[in-house]
Amino acid sequence: MKIRDLAIEIFAREAPRISTAQARFRSSAPQHLGLLRLTTEDGLEGNSFLGAANEADLKSLANQAANLVKREMIGKDCADREWLWSQLRYYTFYGRMSYLAWSAVDVALWDLAGKAAGSPIYRLLGAQRHSVPAYASSPYYPEVDGYVEEVLRYKQAGFTAYKIHPAGVPVSRVKEIASRVREASGDEMRLMVDASLCYDYEDALAIGKHLESLNYYWFEDPVRYSDFDAIDELARRLDIPIAVTDYPDFRFHEAAQMIRRNNGVRIIRGDSMKEGITGLKKLCSLAEAFGMKCEVHSSVNSLMNVANLHVVLSVPNCDFYELIVPTEMLQYGMARDIAVASDGCVHAPEAPGLGFEIDWDLIKKRKVGQIGFSTLT
Repeated sequence: MKIRDLAIEIFAREAPRISTAQARFRSSAPQHLGLLRLTTEDGLEGNSFLGAANEADLKSLANQAANLVKREMIGKDCADREWLWSQLRYYTFYGRMSYLAWSAVDVALWDLAGKAAGSPIYRLLGAQRHSVPAYASSPYYPEVDGYVEEVLRYKQAGFTAYKIHPAGVPVSRVKEIASRVREASGDEMRLMVDASLCYDYEDALAIGKHLESLNYYWFEDPVRYSDFDAIDELARRLDIPIAVTDYPDFRFHEAAQMIRRNNGVRIIRGDSMKEGITGLKKLCSLAEAFGMKCEVHSSVNSLMNVANLHVVLSVPNCDFYELIVPTEMLQYGMARDIAVASDGCVHAPEAPGLGFEIDWDLIKKRKVGQIGFSTLT
């Protein structure tokens, strides 16, 4: 199946108003997303979402994705995903293309492959399982009670794991949050802390020792991702697994260098927003070869999170699906989005391709522009 054309429909949403919590660093400006529509000569269509971002940044990403398809993919077979992966280094360096633009094209190519085969993507990748436990991943709460109330709410809903984002508050407050959440949730719930790169070595060590005493499951991004000496020493001195990293510039090749250090880090992080489905599957397999976990973290929009789910279902070394809560922070543009069942798991889609239905009426209503060279309607 050869690629015929592409269109990216730009649509807007107001920043979600979260009454129960206010993300500490989240912008209140309108968000723009792009619906990427990649079509073949046979009339099949593959989709992904670009964004969310401000209008200027989203249009830049859309133009980069359109140029990539126009120069490299028109007339090529939609199965040429590995070839496209091999060209990424040239486009990101010489062409100054964002990996966000490339990954959206890669996900749309996988959506096409699944639809052509009549199969959900995770089965094409090689099904490992058909459901995965989810963890609720918190926003920042200005008061400790916000975390306590939230972990109790999600535990009652069937979740078996919860992650805290303290967003750089003082060490004493992080310890208080961790203690109160453990006390409220009980001993069996798996708990994690994502320090979001906000601490130095001494503070991270103090937090890590406290988390160990409370039997937390992992300690994520305790220090800046490039502070290798601090990461090495933390991994040596702490028993709690260290997870790195959600930082945008840490991708497949950077992860390979982290693994090569053999420094005691046990969990690598990645997602489809940074790697596409092609690169994320490679990253999980790389970690697996060294007996490590690759815990996939949330992407910035609904269809990229669906892409994450397909990879998670195809690998043995990812324990969870990350669900950012409140869900309206990221879930938008879908007629049916990822949901967690009463057993605390996300279950596999069975429809072909990405397997989730786009809300075409909403996107048409919220459309503010189009980039591409297609006559799609």
